[in-house]
Amino acid sequence: MDSQTLSARQLRRAMNFLIAAVPSWSVFGAAATGSLLTGMLLSIGMSNAQIGAVMSLTLLFLPMQIVGSVLQARFFHRKRFWVGFAFVHYSAFLAISILVALWQKFPPATAITLFMFIFAIAQILSLIHI
Repeated sequence: MDSQTLSARQLRRAMNFLIAAVPSWSVFGAAATGSLLTGMLLSIGMSNAQIGAVMSLTLLFLPMQIVGSVLQARFFHRKRFWVGFAFVHYSAFLAISILVALWQKFPPATAITLFMFIFAIAQILSLIHI
């Protein structure tokens, strides 16, 4: 495979596109998933205060991106780092899906506590491996 060097202008242009793409994707992700998550939480019977608590977890754990960047800089096998965190992150969302499917089998307080705990773990892991 031949490697091609980029000029400073091409590199700057690529970086500008990347810098513009990240916030654009964040806005799209928030707009697309926020309403779906809120609808799911309403369908399982959460109150407005509980929905607010769940939705605020994504903002509460934003500093975990700093932890992720420090861990990535010090972690020797970056591929293992990315794959490991991505696997556990998506597994947490699978656990949320299973919990929602079995929601009626749990007492309400237990179900909400489990949901908040698993969702918090999923948010932490998603922000660490960004």
